[in-house]
Amino acid sequence: MRVLCLLAAFVVAVLTARAAQEQDILKAYEAARPADHDLGVFQLDWADSFKDAQARAAKERRPIFLICTTQLKDAGNLRDGHC
Repeated sequence: MRVLCLLAAFVVAVLTARAAQEQDILKAYEAARPADHDLGVFQLDWADSFKDAQARAAKERRPIFLICTTQLKDAGNLRDGHC
């Protein structure tokens, strides 16, 4: 019976420590995560090609916001935050 109580106390201690560690990780994530106003570029209504953008701009009577990357090897992926 005593061994069972010790085992139960050990399990509770491990679970409590794990929960505290999870909270520390979540706090660090919240501190490092950019604010919503810093992520505005990812909320733009992107088109997949310039041709699609031209068609939508004409239809919606809106300008085109064009971003060009200067990478020679890979074009980059602005939607995923890589450019």
